[in-house]
Amino acid sequence: MPEATTHTAQGLLGGCVISIFVSFILYGLVVAQTYSYMIKFREDPRWLRTSVMILCGLETAYTICVMHWLYHMMILGFGELDIVDVIPGSATVSLILEVAIAVMVQSQYLRRLWLISRRNTWLVAPIAALLVIRIGLGMTTVAFLFILGRFSAFTVSFAPKATIDAANYIQSTADALIAGSLIYYLQRSKTGIAKTDGALQWIIQYVMNTGALTMAVSLGIAITFIALHNNLLFAGLFTIVSRLYANAFLGSLNGRHILRLASHPGSSTTEPTDEFSTYITAEPVLTRSFPRPASTIYRSRQMDVSQADDMKYPKDIHIVGETPAVV
Repeated sequence: MPEATTHTAQGLLGGCVISIFVSFILYGLVVAQTYSYMIKFREDPRWLRTSVMILCGLETAYTICVMHWLYHMMILGFGELDIVDVIPGSATVSLILEVAIAVMVQSQYLRRLWLISRRNTWLVAPIAALLVIRIGLGMTTVAFLFILGRFSAFTVSFAPKATIDAANYIQSTADALIAGSLIYYLQRSKTGIAKTDGALQWIIQYVMNTGALTMAVSLGIAITFIALHNNLLFAGLFTIVSRLYANAFLGSLNGRHILRLASHPGSSTTEPTDEFSTYITAEPVLTRSFPRPASTIYRSRQMDVSQADDMKYPKDIHIVGETPAVV
């Protein structure tokens, strides 16, 4: 291969291929986390276990498409940049799967926000609208891939640039709103009990870190697509972002047993849980007078105020809900 062509191939494919290799490692983590979840949480609701299986299936299909695209670039297009420039069908299908995975995970987080915010429609509806717009922009980008047919045309056309940038900015905005709102409500749910608050703080840090990571990669896609012409790094970053969403969601599910053991040593780690808000719903509902100052009493899932009145309390007591966890 001539020297000039070598440098052109390196500039065009180098960052993209490295990103794809990283995405394969992250796919391995998805499979491992899925296996761990299916073994540890057999009693979880069927819909949740089915969602995890679908997510893993989508990631597997996504990996097959990326492998075919890599074969197209490295084998069929070996020494022939004109062939590499052609957008294969597998690349287009992989974009559809990436949109499906990202929206699926964000929808799960949005459901959690809806529950923990006590079904605050005014908060959730605008974010849901952003996700719908994200789907529309993603499908528009898919249409441009089919119509243009070549990366050289795709990367310099105004319309694809506008749709990809808008899609990634909207996705980053949705990530920020979901993460910020979850952190706000989790922070409000602290009870003053060390173990409970420690578990909540772990969840807050996890939401903050995973949200920041997916936002950074989404913004990286938008920036590299505009700034780096004749470079497919943006396409490689696309293969990473869906894996980050999947691993973040699966990690939140698998992390529940750690929180339970930390708050209640010796408790079961496979207890079924299907509502995120269940674990953050303890709220002040009653204050009673005792011979000495009493603490605020919190309502648990199985107890209402009338039942609380019939109980004989010791002088100081906290009635709290279940251990905070993430579903």
